[in-house]
Amino acid sequence: MQVHGTAPDIAGEDKANPTALLLSAVMMLRYMKLETIADNVEKACFETIREGKVTESVVYILMNLAVL
Repeated sequence: MQVHGTAPDIAGEDKANPTALLLSAVMMLRYMKLETIADNVEKACFETIREGKVTESVVYILMNLAVL
């Protein structure tokens, strides 16, 4: 049984982009007044992007932002 939204068709292909999920979690953590945890998750997310450890979809977004 597959769960909706789990993208089993791209599993293991480095195509799934967890950025929105992680940043949504940051918003939830801040709402719950867990600022330190939220800051740590956000910092890790952005550090990972800066290091270039990103999926194809993030590369596409970043390349198009550079054009703007």
